[in-house]
Amino acid sequence: MPTLLLKLGRTAEAQQVLELLKYQEVQDYLRAGKGVDSTPKNQIIALGKELSDLETIPRDKRSSTQQQRIIELRKTQEKLLQEYGEFFKNPEVIKRIEELRQITGGENFDP
Repeated sequence: MPTLLLKLGRTAEAQQVLELLKYQEVQDYLRAGKGVDSTPKNQIIALGKELSDLETIPRDKRSSTQQQRIIELRKTQEKLLQEYGEFFKNPEVIKRIEELRQITGGENFDP
């Protein structure tokens, strides 16, 4: 489908289709129990917001519970970033990304 759209000069639509396919492949990969933790995106965003909110509290006004939660959230954030990086080192993912880059000519493609 994307190749046909590219041949017809419909680059923007082809890129949208490729992005959707990429997203679906990642979702399928995660559901198969491989790669990064399948924590839902909304949960990750909520954790980031919670961390941001807690960090706006001046250090001298934070409770010990709040300070402990900040430490936990930072560790979780670090773990998720590490897993994200490891996901893109997976040979299958590298292969798929390279295929998408070749199809799109590298245009606006950065995972």
